[in-house]
Amino acid sequence: SKGVSDFLIKDEISPEIIYKSIIYALERKSYIAKLNKNKKIYQDLFDFSPQPMWIFDPSTLRFLNVNKAAVDKYGYTLEEFKNMTIKDIRPKNHMEFLEKSLEERKREDRDSYAGVFYHTLKSGETICVEIYSNDIEYEGRKVRLILASDITEKQEYVSTVESQNKKLREIAWTQSHVVRAPLARILSVIHVLEQDCVEPHDFPDLLEKIKISGGELDKIIQNIVAETKTMMNLSNFEHGKNNNTGR
Repeated sequence: SKGVSDFLIKDEISPEIIYKSIIYALERKSYIAKLNKNKKIYQDLFDFSPQPMWIFDPSTLRFLNVNKAAVDKYGYTLEEFKNMTIKDIRPKNHMEFLEKSLEERKREDRDSYAGVFYHTLKSGETICVEIYSNDIEYEGRKVRLILASDITEKQEYVSTVESQNKKLREIAWTQSHVVRAPLARILSVIHVLEQDCVEPHDFPDLLEKIKISGGELDKIIQNIVAETKTMMNLSNFEHGKNNNTGR
């Protein structure tokens, strides 16, 4: 407790032994100082990381430590976290998926990327997170270090893009199928009019068919334009929201 690092037996003391003891003590002190410095650096990286990080015990799944970003993001205090397990931040219907992931981690020597999961905040809100995991030594035991990145907005953006792609496919189908029907009727009437055998009393009927097909074609085009405009407005809104979030 007073900083003693070694002892010497009085009857065995010699100048050489004293010299070696002093050198060993200085080297030991220097080594411990470096360890403490490195420990502080890693502790600062953990504490001041802008991304939520925590350490948990793989055998009990209990939180051992969390950083300030995790406290701010999830809404629990450090003391509350230390009385919880990683199951407590998972949606109830995702427990089976969590257990499967933990079992796979035990069987396989996996890299740091753990996958995409859903977490529940103290407020009850569910977020989508990308997890990176590493096994480390902490307070003399093997534990797991986690870094969690909230990708909820990214997933929502991807979902929006997928929805837009679906609408684009629908528009493409409309252009290639629905538009062809009234267009084919118009072309058929034009073909008939080009023949010399058309009687004068047939003209009003043929003209009416052109009007009906033309009106149908106009409505289809208006619907395509409206859907495209809606997609563009939604895309611009999402782009602006993401830029505002980035700023």
